[in-house]
Amino acid sequence: MQNFNKMRILPLMAVILWVVMGGTSAYAAGPSLGTAGNFTVLAGTAVTCTAPGTINGDVGVVPPGAFTNSTGCVISGAVPPATDAASVAAYGDFLNAYANIGNSTSTPCGVTLPSTLSNVTLTPGVYCTDAALTLSGILTLDGLGDPNAVWIFKIGILGTGALTGTDFSMVMTNGASACNVFWRVAEAATFTTSSFQGTILTGADITINGGTLNGNLLAGGSGTTAIPAGAVTMTGATVSGCGQPTPPNTGSISGMKFNDLNGNGKKGPGEPGLANWTITLTNQAGVVTSAVTDASGNYTFSNLADGTYAVREVNPQPCKTKDDDDKNHGNNSKNNDNKATFCWMQTAPAAGSYTVTIANGAQVTGQDFGNHMVKKSKEKECDKDHHNDQNNKGSHENNNGQCKDDHHDNDDHGGNNDHHDNDMDKNNKSKK
Repeated sequence: MQNFNKMRILPLMAVILWVVMGGTSAYAAGPSLGTAGNFTVLAGTAVTCTAPGTINGDVGVVPPGAFTNSTGCVISGAVPPATDAASVAAYGDFLNAYANIGNSTSTPCGVTLPSTLSNVTLTPGVYCTDAALTLSGILTLDGLGDPNAVWIFKIGILGTGALTGTDFSMVMTNGASACNVFWRVAEAATFTTSSFQGTILTGADITINGGTLNGNLLAGGSGTTAIPAGAVTMTGATVSGCGQPTPPNTGSISGMKFNDLNGNGKKGPGEPGLANWTITLTNQAGVVTSAVTDASGNYTFSNLADGTYAVREVNPQPCKTKDDDDKNHGNNSKNNDNKATFCWMQTAPAAGSYTVTIANGAQVTGQDFGNHMVKKSKEKECDKDHHNDQNNKGSHENNNGQCKDDHHDNDDHGGNNDHHDNDMDKNNKSKK
């Protein structure tokens, strides 16, 4: 068995060794999962999915285990109790696969990995760790042009060890397939906002927070058919099982940008759409696209793949906050926004943006954005340079908060010019 650390004499030499040699005990074929491979998610005690989440394929829990989907995760396949009977047999097949992969004779290790794996390329083979493994950065699996190439990762071969990853991603190249990648973990597996590839077989629980996973989740290998173990908990994640059909890019997200005249955050009768506003769409990979509202304020993003998206507006003239004003006064500078006579205050949605999950090519509508026009009051147009200096000659605010000129006041306040007339009368009397 090769030692990964000894191979890292030089970075370039290490990459050459990984690509050329890989795990010397390479599997000619992937391990059999039996009927467990029919389930995208299978657990011994419980499966919980919290929206926005998507499961492409069947879900199974060994009875009387609990299945929870109270927040509306989108699931394309069958779920308990419809899968209860099949789950019992599948869990037994999973236990057999878990034991076989863990067997050092039937599945000997080719390369021993360090406790952290980051930004490396691995060719087909069997890779092992004595204890836990942490994934970070990018892991590239190079199939060397073989679509049947297999990778097996055995985490915690000494009996204990978890698999974890945060903001981690995997790249499959040269024929590599997620359905030919298997992760056998002694204890639990936890991923946060990561893009993962392969089937995970754990001794304990599986927890997925955000991100995506292409492969199957099989939890509870430390249990028995009589006393099942293991739970799967998904929060805002998208999991697509091996062998499941890939939905076409037929999804869409649409809505309206409207002028919220009464500022109540709801589209009411007589409230018109706003044209030429930019709406942005961000996918799970962070790629941003944009659309511009039409003459009626409508927008649409079409031909979307299944997944989770963030939808936001771009406000061309946002209203300033008190913090903005305080900052400008502290810097003793003028704000260019003062030249505008109005600003736009967003009223809908309350969260400021939408998080939308598309599954099975769904057409999602009603993602509306509302903005209320706020006219800037006269006092806000006063020269900010003289705001705190009432003795300066020029514009400042009077006691009523109105703009005032030291030389004269406007007539539109009514009666404010009377003191000028009184001064003239006094001058005339003195001349007499």
